[in-house]
Amino acid sequence: MSSSISSSDPETHAANGKRVPYGLLLAIVLVAVIEATLSFVDTPIDANGIFLPDDRPPTVVETIMEIKLQAANTTGTAPDVLLLGDSSGLMGLDPRVMSDHVGTSVFNLCSISLIGADGQKAMLERYIRSHGRPRVIVYHYAPHDLRYTAADLAEWQFRRSMFLWLAASDGQAVAAELRDSPQFRLLPSQRFRNAAQGRLFFVSGHQRNLSLPRGLFGSHNELVAEVSDQDGFLQEVNKDETEQPRDLDLTMPESQEVAFDELLDYVDEIGVPIFFVSNPLPEYSKTRATLESLRMQQRQLKRITARHERAEILFPEQRFLPRESFATLNHLRPLSAVVNSKEVAMALLSARTMSSATDAFLLSLLAKSKSLSAKR
Repeated sequence: MSSSISSSDPETHAANGKRVPYGLLLAIVLVAVIEATLSFVDTPIDANGIFLPDDRPPTVVETIMEIKLQAANTTGTAPDVLLLGDSSGLMGLDPRVMSDHVGTSVFNLCSISLIGADGQKAMLERYIRSHGRPRVIVYHYAPHDLRYTAADLAEWQFRRSMFLWLAASDGQAVAAELRDSPQFRLLPSQRFRNAAQGRLFFVSGHQRNLSLPRGLFGSHNELVAEVSDQDGFLQEVNKDETEQPRDLDLTMPESQEVAFDELLDYVDEIGVPIFFVSNPLPEYSKTRATLESLRMQQRQLKRITARHERAEILFPEQRFLPRESFATLNHLRPLSAVVNSKEVAMALLSARTMSSATDAFLLSLLAKSKSLSAKR
């Protein structure tokens, strides 16, 4: 009998069954290494995932940023009057009210103060790229929010996320400094699965998050519809309960001055006049310390606007209103927002700049306003 064992022997099959599948394991390791390597390579990302996270409902501020960036990025026709600035303008300037008084088109692109003036400049640049130039820009700001430093804005990261959104919407790769952000460090297969899931017909958890209520402001989807119907305006729903006098530090840091200068350099370059409008302050903040700080801020703004031929301060004196007019320190209640919108519209009609072209446009607005008043 031969000493060799036949390949058909049952014991041989058992031994073969215990062999480690080195080829398969090697393939798995190679795929893992390739995916891990590619996940750190600069790759285009979905801009929608930046302010609309997959694992929770977006905050109201995230919703606002998504709405405004989408508005800036979507192709359209520029209005005659474009409103730019922080949330005091978002909730304090109603384009429909202003349009009724100036007789021309108005759109509200105001967002939040946490992106800084350089963030507002970037949003304006994108809006003009998509829509063309407006005839006039109104920059509405809350005096108390001009105190933020560059370190403050970096800590809150809204400015950083906004610049990433703008880059991602153009299909640009994720910058190297963002590779440590977990939401962007995805394996290639994960990117494929995310894209595939987004095309399925059932309602995903992400879509449910966009429909979940968030207290007084409602869901993300409700807020999107509301702002769209109101030409970029959002009504404030809170109520200021402050009773005691409050000192405010309104001094601008150097970084804000530099950012404003860069914004106005761009406005000078495109040849569009810009009017600065300070949001009213509550009377409870009208203390000696606040007034002293306010005078310093006003001097800073005057120095900045004096360096730019297209810039002008629309209200030389700070406006103060009763506490009942405010929803928060920086936000007007809806009825007060109507009054503010009318005041800004009427001040805009009477404004004059060094540009004859601007004078002609403002005079035409004034003529339209008188015509509308006569019809009423």
